[in-house]
Amino acid sequence: MVSAYLNNQHQIALLERDLSQFYKFGKPPGFEQLNSQLNFAVKVLIIYSFLGTFVYNGTKMLLREECKKNSQEKGLSDNHCGLIATFMFPFRVDYFPVFYIVLVITFLLAHTLIKLCMHISFNAYEIVNHIVLRIEHLKEMILSCFNERNQTIVQKKLRVCILYHIEILDMAARLDKNFFNTMFGHFALTGAICACLEKQIVLGVNIVAGTLHFIGWIIALFVGCVAGQCLLNASEIIPNALWAAKWYHADLRTQKTLLFMLARSQKELTIKAGPFGILCFPLFVTVLKTSYSILCMLTS
Repeated sequence: MVSAYLNNQHQIALLERDLSQFYKFGKPPGFEQLNSQLNFAVKVLIIYSFLGTFVYNGTKMLLREECKKNSQEKGLSDNHCGLIATFMFPFRVDYFPVFYIVLVITFLLAHTLIKLCMHISFNAYEIVNHIVLRIEHLKEMILSCFNERNQTIVQKKLRVCILYHIEILDMAARLDKNFFNTMFGHFALTGAICACLEKQIVLGVNIVAGTLHFIGWIIALFVGCVAGQCLLNASEIIPNALWAAKWYHADLRTQKTLLFMLARSQKELTIKAGPFGILCFPLFVTVLKTSYSILCMLTS
């Protein structure tokens, strides 16, 4: 997941750059407001990911002595007690200052992983929102296009709409391509981690911290699925706009041109998550069901 995302980072950056340029078709209405809302949301997610990791690791530290006692009773190694997760080390780490060095390293690694998963989902979500904003902008352009009586002006405006539509379709295709493998790894990892956290909660281990951690992963999963569902729903905006427009006032040549645009807009815009299918609400439920199945296997 990480390697796939980093491998496509340059292409994602180019896509975001193109989404911030408006010299061809103008700035979509509501761009600044949307940008402000997304910036606020990403700050909330960053704070939540840090607090969630801190509370989860802090709870592990508070239960460190109890963990050591239980491990000794069962004849197990207590090398992992106090750490955010169980790690296998080829040497002892349970002494000063090695333990605290390992503690800081594992905390930073865990925080980076959690923040990265949230960042991946939110990155897709914000790109989708800007694409949908452009689709809404194109919708208004299409509706106003056929309000003109002069057929030369109508054809000129329609040509601009077609070019705008092609650009939007290209951006959606680039989004799907750049997140295809990343989302597959993200969702596979999320399902497994959620199952392990559910097991801790069911067994009464780290209930508060585990729940907080679990909610963070579910949020990352849900944001990704919301992004895919929003893009899927936005696929219907352009064909509906074409039908709602006063195309019957246009000449025959313009109407024929409009048919090609209508035919192309029938294809859904999606973000695929590898063999899991497209990102949408049903996929969110499927991943939760898979997580529950893994939990049943772990507790049986």
